[in-house]
Amino acid sequence: MAVVFTEDYEGISDNTTLTTSNTAWIDFTGAAMTAQTEQYKSGSVSGYLSTSANNSTTTYDYSTGTSTFYMRFYIRPVTLSGAYTSISQVFQYSGGVDTSAPVAQLRAYSDGGSPAKMRLQLRDKYSALTTTADITTGDWHRLEWKVTPNASTGTQELRVFSGTKLEADVSDYSAIISGNCRVYGTNCCRWSFGSAINETIAYYFDDNAIDTATWCGSSVTTTEKSSSDSGVFGLSTESAGNPLVVLSPTDSGVLGLSAESRSFAISEMSRSDSGIFALGSESASAVPDTAETLGQWYMSIKPRLGVW
Repeated sequence: MAVVFTEDYEGISDNTTLTTSNTAWIDFTGAAMTAQTEQYKSGSVSGYLSTSANNSTTTYDYSTGTSTFYMRFYIRPVTLSGAYTSISQVFQYSGGVDTSAPVAQLRAYSDGGSPAKMRLQLRDKYSALTTTADITTGDWHRLEWKVTPNASTGTQELRVFSGTKLEADVSDYSAIISGNCRVYGTNCCRWSFGSAINETIAYYFDDNAIDTATWCGSSVTTTEKSSSDSGVFGLSTESAGNPLVVLSPTDSGVLGLSAESRSFAISEMSRSDSGIFALGSESASAVPDTAETLGQWYMSIKPRLGVW
């Protein structure tokens, strides 16, 4: 990975206006974005945008001369506009001068349903692709966007992660648009994030990132994975709901124990528990009745457990 930008909004007080001083963004334009503690994807703080009569964007310049850019952000829609508004744009500069038109756009609008869903559209110089991903209000979604500018072979790819796949490696929706992405030079590129058009929209956002080598992936580290994340630590589906950090006496399949022994934990051992630690019935009867001798018994079986 070659991460060149991250922002998680941690450490900013509730309702504080986001600025270039308290974030890694280099510019803010239009209606203020704020830090909020009511909703957040990770940590205890997220960003929040709410506007109805003004645009609201923040920008970051990154990686001179790099040909492909991978951007990630988490979004939790609150209020949606029936008209298109660009929530994410990529610009290229020529000689440090803004060429005014974006290379690529990720636009959002309401589908008008009840409840309303946010629909996303990829747009380049000549064409647009409206996706069918369900971006529901009141839920967190992870959006990953890859942009490769080129006058004739430029491409955009959008990956959407939602529900049980929010932190997964494989998305539950993807879309690609190929064509003529505007190109004005390779001096500098800029990511503009927020709402670029004066439309009604409100949403929480969190864990923005840019990578110049590969997809950013989940912002959640292995040790932070939820107990419901399938495949955590490479465990089977049977035990994926029970990562090592949340073991309990009834965790099914913890540490890959056999079905016979997996419902027994040290804290609930009794001399009648057959198959504790897969030792078999031979040793099950040797479990002491009292806590006084439990330590001595445990020390005697440590070699058989492979614990030293």
